[in-house]
Amino acid sequence: VYNIPGRCGTAIEAETLLALHQRCPNVVGVKQSHGDLDCLSRIRSLLPEGFRVWSGDDALTLPMLALGAEGVVSVAAHLCAPTMLAMIRAFKAGDAATAQRLHREALPLMQGLFKLPNPTLVKACMARLGFAKPTMRLPMLEPDEIESVWVGKLLEWAETLAAARGAEAQAGLGAASAR
Repeated sequence: VYNIPGRCGTAIEAETLLALHQRCPNVVGVKQSHGDLDCLSRIRSLLPEGFRVWSGDDALTLPMLALGAEGVVSVAAHLCAPTMLAMIRAFKAGDAATAQRLHREALPLMQGLFKLPNPTLVKACMARLGFAKPTMRLPMLEPDEIESVWVGKLLEWAETLAAARGAEAQAGLGAASAR
């Protein structure tokens, strides 16, 4: 189930997910794309152990992991997958300090990708890297000249994160990310 109230106008409550799961046992998880951490706590309390929750908001991944989420369905990972993976692995290995540091390092990129409606900026970044066509379907529009400057800044942040992960690996500091 994809719980994104910003696109459909209402949130799916924990009690609704429980009813769905009871009536349709093949409903086994939810992508939570909103900041209601209380709802996540209710989901973890009401639904059985095997019911999975994934963050649908990159910037909330770390707090959601702390409340029992499995991981993230990520936009930012298109540009910084090693950082997102290292953050999740560090948290799951009990290294909260490293997970918090990685979260803070990636936060400007995570937030920056949403300065325009998603997927505008991530698609523009991927196009500039040669992985996608730069065209958008209405109602989305391609970034204008001024917004294209922002695309360059996002790519700079992604390069900085990639360089940091490479330096950590060379220095042997990626132990948490290797688990």
